[in-house]
Amino acid sequence: MRAQVNGPLRPCLPDRGRFARSAIAFAAGVWCGLAGAAAALGDGPKVRIEGGADTTGQHYRWTVTNEHTSPIVYAEFPHHRADVFTPPEGWTPKCRYLVGGKETNRGPAMCSATAPGPDRGITQGQSAEFRMRIAPKGAKRGRGEVKIRFADGTTTVMAGVELPSPETAAERYIRLAGFGVLFAVFLLVRTAWTRRRRSEQSAPPSGS
Repeated sequence: MRAQVNGPLRPCLPDRGRFARSAIAFAAGVWCGLAGAAAALGDGPKVRIEGGADTTGQHYRWTVTNEHTSPIVYAEFPHHRADVFTPPEGWTPKCRYLVGGKETNRGPAMCSATAPGPDRGITQGQSAEFRMRIAPKGAKRGRGEVKIRFADGTTTVMAGVELPSPETAAERYIRLAGFGVLFAVFLLVRTAWTRRRRSEQSAPPSGS
């Protein structure tokens, strides 16, 4: 006995119109995502930082150049054993753990500077100089990150900037190990010299 089917038979295929609309929506979403990422990379805040320590290692100078449409209004430099920080004229400096300071708060050693307002910030295409002096005992040259904030609220972090840095644990261990080796050599030489003196003093005089 045959089953009766009302209406014409239709093949089991997806709705072409719905499939086409889904494909178009997916492609549009991918395109918008790629376009947004490209815009974010191309139009993001840009800044150039040049400079570092002089030949003495006691004085640092950085030239900050703005390549973004919004003025730079804030800059933050990490430090180690700095005792003076000089921002551009009119900017307000703020430092933690300067040598000779009396700070009791915790946090990394850093110096920052804030512009009085966007009109006194570093505008697009302009440059400004930031300076730092290191205490007499000094610090080793290292590389670190400088934080920059723009008047529109966006921030960027520039890596690879030359900064005064503390010794790492490995460097400190190597230095202490070197001192230990030198001290051990000194003790060996002194012991050998003392034994030789005693041997010479206890030996009978020649011709007796």
